Formats: sequence, C-alpha cells, structure tokens
Amino acid sequence: MKGEENIIEKFYRAFEHLDAERMVETYHDDVTFEDPAFGILRGEKAKNMWRMLCSSQQGKDFKIKTTNIAYEPERGTARWEAYYTFGKKKRKVHNVINAKFEFKDGKIINHLDRFNLYKWSKQAMGVKGFLLGWTAFFKKKLNKQTNIRLTEFEEKTLKHKKMEPITTNWTREELKAYILLYCAHADFIKTQEEVDYIKSKVSEADYEKIRKEFEEDTDYECIQKIEYTIEKYNYSKKEIDRLFKRIKELFLLDGEYNAAEQSIFMGLKHLLKDR
Repeated sequence: MKGEENIIEKFYRAFEHLDAERMVETYHDDVTFEDPAFGILRGEKAKNMWRMLCSSQQGKDFKIKTTNIAYEPERGTARWEAYYTFGKKKRKVHNVINAKFEFKDGKIINHLDRFNLYKWSKQAMGVKGFLLGWTAFFKKKLNKQTNIRLTEFEEKTLKHKKMEPITTNWTREELKAYILLYCAHADFIKTQEEVDYIKSKVSEADYEKIRKEFEEDTDYECIQKIEYTIEKYNYSKKEIDRLFKRIKELFLLDGEYNAAEQSIFMGLKHLLKDR
C-alpha cells in the first residue's frame, strides 16, 4: 500500500481544481481507462481525455463531490458525483459515478468508471436521450463522437507535447499582468473597467506586451506559462497574498463574485499554494 497511499484522494483533489496535469501524475504510463462515454482508452490517450475535460470546463459551473474512498491491497474504489451544464441548450446534469482502481508501481494502472448512461443521456440530451439513450446504437455513436473530439483536441492543443516544455522570460510584473488578464476572462466578459484596473497595476508597456501574447494562447498554454513562471520566481507568502488581493479586487469590480470567478480563483490558489 505504501506507494498507493492517498493516490485516489490526490487524483480527485486535483480534479476539483480542474488540474489535469496533477491528475495524470497519478496515472501509470500504461494506464487503461474505461467508462460508458469514451469506451476504453489507454496510455497517453487516457491522460489526454482528462486534459480535454478539464480544459473544456475552465471558468464554468463544473464541480465534483467525492465520497466512499476505500483501499485494498493494490486496489481502490470511490464514488464521485459531477454537476455541470451540458451542450448548447445548457441542460443541467448530475451524474453519479462509481470508480474502481488498480495500482502498479505506486500509480493507477487501471481505472474503471461506471454510471447509468441512460439516466445521463436523458439529462444531457433531453428527448433524444430519452428515446435512444438506452440502446447499444446510442452508446456506440457516443463513443465514436467522444473519441473524435479527443483526437481533435490532441491535434489542436497538444501537438507541442513532444517538444520542449512551455517556458517564458516574463518579469514579475508581466506575470502579474498575465494572471490578471486571465482572471478578467473568467466569465468570458472583459469590461473596460477591468482593463483600466489591470492597467493601473502594471505599466502600459507590460500590459500591451502581455495582452498580445495572451490573446494568442490556448487555455492549456495559459496554465503552463503561469505555472512555469510561478515556479521560476518561487513566490513568497506575502507576494502570493498581495496577488490574491488584486484578483479579488478585479472580480468585485462589478459588485459580485460569480461561480466562474470563484472557480478560477480557487484554481490559482491551488496552483500558487498547494505545491
């Protein structure tokens, strides 16, 4: 048990923060994942599925709750519940999943998620799910669609995976500008008031340089660059607290602190403090 101790907790703690890289750190390189939506995924494909899911839910209302974590020699189980909004019609979904794990070399080698696909399809797809969600045809088509999406994600977002890690040569002030810009996009609305606030905290030159870079970056690149630069400068507690204060001030400009902003804030807090 020594190598596997708390590995399930680590996996879901990272999932709560949509931190895919920390999630896949718990996976063995030869991992096999299976669930009703994707079917069977192996190795890097399984890891990329979590990267895709976490990337797609950044700044949204996605949340999970994990219970009943238990361990046996070389095995483990958990129950987790996902709450999120699905599709263009923004249907609310509450999915209950039972997970089984097997361990090897201190990592997760097999991960099996089981849930009621028919119940999920009725919530996520309405009438279509009600009529077809129980059929083998529906499951086969869903598996095909999810795997196409995964391949497209890999080609678009992770094509640099085999290359050198993403790095930056930002100054501390440029990092601050980048993080504030990232937070201003938390609810996909960047107001002039938010722009003015960011400009008041950094120089005009830093703002313009970082703004252009930010607008070209994918969500994955954003997180990688922030994480790299934070590690580079080894931020002190005082510096982190000061940055959190700026982020909260930015979020409260419109008088409220919405769910998307809370999700972004907690994700950054996890990135900065839980290292």
